[in-house]
Amino acid sequence: MATWIPELMRRRIVEDLIRLSNLYEVEDEVYLTRCSVMDDMKALHHRGCGLFVGPGGLAAGDAEPARIPPPSRMSVLRVEGSRLDRTLIIYNLDSLLGPAHVAELRRSSLLFAGGSFFLLGQKRSIELQGRLWKLAGYLARNLDDG
Repeated sequence: MATWIPELMRRRIVEDLIRLSNLYEVEDEVYLTRCSVMDDMKALHHRGCGLFVGPGGLAAGDAEPARIPPPSRMSVLRVEGSRLDRTLIIYNLDSLLGPAHVAELRRSSLLFAGGSFFLLGQKRSIELQGRLWKLAGYLARNLDDG
């Protein structure tokens, strides 16, 4: 049960990310925005959370691995001058989802195939943001403690 629950959570997150990236690719609905560096997320509006997919894909040179250490599942990015969301959570999907799920994400989505940093936002992505938060908490509690 301890491995089944996070695996199910990971699959649902990947399905949601693929669905939202397809909306971007097919219908021009922007819930995911590719960023060339992590600091680009600060200038965008409707920030929900950041995603670091790790180096690889078509744009391996755009990753800043020093900004998010590989073992960390979550980091924060301070957004100076912002009125509401002054801290942006950045999820390290390589660490949170695992290499097999990240590879599936890159294979299934042109958006994810070509970048390392993404901003997830808009009201439609709130449920997905909750799933990411829940998975990070579940892994921290059940895997890191013992």
